[in-house]
Amino acid sequence: MKRSVLAAVAALALLGSLWTPKAFAQAVYGSILGTITDPSGAAVGNAKVTVTDQRKGTSDTTTTNDSGNLQRHALDPGHLFGPCGRLGL
Repeated sequence: MKRSVLAAVAALALLGSLWTPKAFAQAVYGSILGTITDPSGAAVGNAKVTVTDQRKGTSDTTTTNDSGNLQRHALDPGHLFGPCGRLGL
């Protein structure tokens, strides 16, 4: 009897150690938020902005909205460079 109780406790302990809650890794991303303006301070809508990671050599392009605002999320950390331009300016 004592041996079967000990075996049952050992089996439960083994099963309990196999069941663990899932652990999720943290993700680290950055964002760029801003407004593109011309030299007079007026917002520039439809401006193309290219964000380049200078270390990796990768780039991503986004466009400002009509109010000149831009948002780019989920960027990998790094040395980012973001020139912009629009024809006619």
